[in-house]
Amino acid sequence: MQNNLDNLNLIKSTREFKEKSEIILIAGATGESGVKIVEYLISQNIKVRILVRNLDKAKSVFFNIWEKLDGIYECDLANEFTYKEALRDAFQETKNCKVTKVISCLAGTTKEDEKIMHIANYKININLINYCKKEEIEKFIFISSAQITKPYSFISLFINQVRPDALGLKNLVEIFLRKSGLNYIIIRPCKLEDKPILHEVNTGQGDNIVGFITRTTLAKVIFDSMKAGINNCTFEVSGEYSQMDKSYINPFQGENLAKLKPDIPSDNIVYNHLGCLNLRKKIEFPLGLIAGGVALRAFTFVLSRILRVKTNKIFNYK
Repeated sequence: MQNNLDNLNLIKSTREFKEKSEIILIAGATGESGVKIVEYLISQNIKVRILVRNLDKAKSVFFNIWEKLDGIYECDLANEFTYKEALRDAFQETKNCKVTKVISCLAGTTKEDEKIMHIANYKININLINYCKKEEIEKFIFISSAQITKPYSFISLFINQVRPDALGLKNLVEIFLRKSGLNYIIIRPCKLEDKPILHEVNTGQGDNIVGFITRTTLAKVIFDSMKAGINNCTFEVSGEYSQMDKSYINPFQGENLAKLKPDIPSDNIVYNHLGCLNLRKKIEFPLGLIAGGVALRAFTFVLSRILRVKTNKIFNYK
């Protein structure tokens, strides 16, 4: 009996040590999604380090939980001369704790041009993935986007319009990550909404679902997907407005988990979102001429009707 108790204590001690040893590093932590992910993981007693480009912004955003963070590291992943040194500090093992998982929330904003978008959505993710390969981390979680395989859909056209080639660049990051040799999870959320609620979610593969998901729910989905031990898998996640009042159910249990299939080589297809943008530019001018012509014709027609009515009144035409 004593031996059994000793074994149980040893197992418990080992489990506790394993839990204490894990640190999750979040890149792009001060973004809208990053903030929710950091807050949720902290609430689950996960050791979190954050990677930020602006330390002052991080202090402002995480003022209430600053002391709960395991580390805050200022790093410009676009700077080829300094980012490796900054990452070396962020990945440094301390007190038997080490970074085992990395979550990338890195993305560009609507205010940036094509050149900056290439850096914000592609280059810095590639630099981070390459460094994670060197560190041999256990898992890399990349927040991508739904409709990434459909460059000519209305949603893709709209996103690429306000964020030049954003989906095309994320598509390239997905492919690079799949070929990197790292264990990974690629999550493709539908329309993101900044509401502090959890709601029922749908998961799927094949880029065939639409809808929305709150960033709070996305954070929970990321946490549950890591707990489920999912590897080398890409999936979409969304909710429906009619499900807002329904409680969240872990989508990675039982049959739902079994339905998720690992990625296959055919997932590494380059979808030409940039070509779609170029096509839009080519047809903008003739479409503008056509629209202008129609508008002018409508204006002259209405004007002529108004003048005819006034003329009839003046000369009493019947």
